[in-house]
Amino acid sequence: MKQKLVDRVAFRLVLWLVSFSIILTILGTAGQLYFDYTDELKQVGGSVETAVLQQLPDVYRSVLAGDSSSVDNILFNLVKNSGLAYAAVIVDKRSPGSRERSLPAAILDPAFP
Repeated sequence: MKQKLVDRVAFRLVLWLVSFSIILTILGTAGQLYFDYTDELKQVGGSVETAVLQQLPDVYRSVLAGDSSSVDNILFNLVKNSGLAYAAVIVDKRSPGSRERSLPAAILDPAFP
């Protein structure tokens, strides 16, 4: 009788220990994924902003001058050198220029925040 009680207590103790470890592991992993995701999102936003701000004065001048070949050239270089997949200039709901780079379908994610 006493051995059966000890076995039952030991089993429950091990069950609680394993359950607690699993819950702690899941919470820790979820927290780490969240913080990594937010850091990466900030880095991507910063690099896109930097790339765009560097090219903005040239694009502005070319659009005001009506030089669509220069706009196209600037957008081509922006897409080629910055790692962006698509760049466009839209003025009054018209696009005087746009460029895109085809990427493998495995890289593209349609659900970007």
